[in-house]
Amino acid sequence: MESFCLRGNDFVSIFDSDMTSILCSYLNFDDIMESVIGINKDLNILINQKLDIVWQNLFKQEFMFRDYPDHRRYQGESHFQYFKRSFLIYKEVRQVMRSIFNLTNQQSEQKQEGFIKKFKNRKVHTFIAVQEIMSFQYECFYKNFEEKNNQQQNIIQFLIGQNQYYIIENFKLTTTSFYDHKLELCLLSPSSMKMIQNILKQRYGFHQLPLMHIMNYRHSIIVDAENKFGMGHGALIQQGGPDRSVVVFMAPDILSYLRQHNEKLKNQYFFTRRGIIETYPSYPQLLGGSLTVTHGIKIEAVANYIHFFGVFDKSYYNDDTRYFFSYQVRISVDENYQGEFFPSRLKSRTWKIQMGERVQETTGLGVIGEYPLIESGMEPFIYESCCPTKVLGTIMQGHFTFEVLDGPQKGQEITALIDPFNLRLDDDHQLIANPLFQSWMHM
Repeated sequence: MESFCLRGNDFVSIFDSDMTSILCSYLNFDDIMESVIGINKDLNILINQKLDIVWQNLFKQEFMFRDYPDHRRYQGESHFQYFKRSFLIYKEVRQVMRSIFNLTNQQSEQKQEGFIKKFKNRKVHTFIAVQEIMSFQYECFYKNFEEKNNQQQNIIQFLIGQNQYYIIENFKLTTTSFYDHKLELCLLSPSSMKMIQNILKQRYGFHQLPLMHIMNYRHSIIVDAENKFGMGHGALIQQGGPDRSVVVFMAPDILSYLRQHNEKLKNQYFFTRRGIIETYPSYPQLLGGSLTVTHGIKIEAVANYIHFFGVFDKSYYNDDTRYFFSYQVRISVDENYQGEFFPSRLKSRTWKIQMGERVQETTGLGVIGEYPLIESGMEPFIYESCCPTKVLGTIMQGHFTFEVLDGPQKGQEITALIDPFNLRLDDDHQLIANPLFQSWMHM
């Protein structure tokens, strides 16, 4: 079990070094221990009187700053109480991170090992230690996140200069795929954090604290230590894409996000396919999706908001604003279907898209250029597509037309309904205007 202990050199550093030398020279071990016990009793009295200098010094050794924008000593709180409260936050961050790493490895084929630091090694990486502005939870996170690229520091420095962050190992959380896009959300290693920080500074002139990134896309999740976005010190802000006039508030702090992600992994919230943890939920209804069974054909549909492709600045885009969603459709034979299901081929699709009071209907052959065959015992046919919309809360519904290929209804067409599903944000997410935005940032 991991626990914090006072090391010998910590004890010596607390007391006067000359006094320590004199004690060790003239007293035997038993005498020293008796003296130390006496000192300890007197020290406990001082601590009870809130003159707890030892814990104040321990805090200085353990953490980078005395106070943080998102974490500081309460009025009337002793240094012992402050240290204890702070160290418990550090330990919870560690426990949740370790759980996320373990569960992610259990639920995906690609194993990502060695990302949690040993408990005894609580020093932050150099790239973190040099930060002038720091969130307490950000420091706790990187006290636990192992830099797996330590053996190649000369190469790392070169890559940082070239902004080639995607070459360095980071911890992959989830993936969103549609068409030729593959959006991999990763927790950044210290080296990658430094690269992304450099890029943001060079391009936009802001010093920010990146935590996560969509690899190979200009899309980051930062920790707003200074509360520049007005959502609280340490809030997680998602920003990216060609239009930075609007950002996404994701969570009030790192720990809140980690807890939520960990719970989702525990409850197998994320849909897993081909050994990859996807952003789409396993049960579409958890995110405004739908499940419909018609003639034994089960269709699940759910949408996912993609901020990177959104357009919001009406003055720049000539009033052509849009929210962007990908959506996933899973087609299979219902396992509870009573009777014999005969193979059927999807021939066409019809969508009805309700954007506020406006309704748009589209039809087409097949889906994404394919005409999938549906039959009993097969794995679901799954595809992804996208839908830009001017209205959050847009409703999609429709139907697929199938041709029956065998049995009494051979050659006939059947219609499989797709119940309405919602194009909306995650429950805890919120779109907010970017207070740092200037028009030149579109370029």
